[in-house]
Amino acid sequence: MHRNSTIAHHHHHHHRHRHHNNHIYNHNSIYYYVFEYHAAYSILRLMIIMMITIIKSLFVLLLCVTHMKTFFARPRQRGLQRGEDWTIQGGLNKALAMEAKIIFHHKASLESKLTTLIRGR
Repeated sequence: MHRNSTIAHHHHHHHRHRHHNNHIYNHNSIYYYVFEYHAAYSILRLMIIMMITIIKSLFVLLLCVTHMKTFFARPRQRGLQRGEDWTIQGGLNKALAMEAKIIFHHKASLESKLTTLIRGR
């Protein structure tokens, strides 16, 4: 009788222990999923930021090239008027000054759109 009761007690204890392990496993898996989601989200954000940076730099480069072409084409057409700086540096400075205004405007609107997109989710 005494031996039976100890066996029964042992069995009950074992069952409780297994349940406890399952609980821990479930808890960990939930954390794991949260972590995975967070990591994916961070990577996605990083990729978006990188893409925007690359696109922006390409955009600047493209605009600089087009502006340089127009700047170099003009002096031959109109001659040096109003004491304008038609050197490479002058052309670049002008192009960059013009582009800076456009880019900052675009950047601000893009960033606001992105933040609303990210925060909305």
